[in-house]
Amino acid sequence: GGSGFIVDKKGIIITSKHIVADPDAIYTIITNDNKKHESEIVHISPHNDIAILKLNLKSKTQNLKPIKLGDSDKVQLGEQVLAFGSPLGNFPNTVSEGIISGLHRKIKAETDLRPGKDTLKGMIQTDAAINPGNSGGPLVNMKGEVIGINTVTVADAENISLAIPINSVKEILKTVSKRNR
Repeated sequence: GGSGFIVDKKGIIITSKHIVADPDAIYTIITNDNKKHESEIVHISPHNDIAILKLNLKSKTQNLKPIKLGDSDKVQLGEQVLAFGSPLGNFPNTVSEGIISGLHRKIKAETDLRPGKDTLKGMIQTDAAINPGNSGGPLVNMKGEVIGINTVTVADAENISLAIPINSVKEILKTVSKRNR
């Protein structure tokens, strides 16, 4: 289980690749109105922990509310942020508050079912709690804009969590949006 966020009224969702690592699985998305939707994976990043899904909407009039994407290049140390997600899969719609405590971090992490680890670069460090189940959820600035994708917490430390900068997914989103018109 994990989290994600809607970025397009047609049902485009951003999440973490490690959330949808099993290519044979069927992924069900539960929206905030508690409705369940099947989805399809439309993009898996080969070198980053990014996945893009599309909801299989039963109704063309579904009232999806996409979240606004910010500019992760403008993130500042000490800036307040909110991490949204569903920790442990048991606590939906959880929010934790923190600050940006580091920029341009690099970490090795398992992002799919292959053996070995990928090197994730340019990560945003925050002390906002990112627990298992928060992965794929948005890291949001105080303007209500997504600046990162919650990805990982450092296991041997306290309050060190990392998010992928949202700017690294914007080009991918343009390509996906063109294909899904």
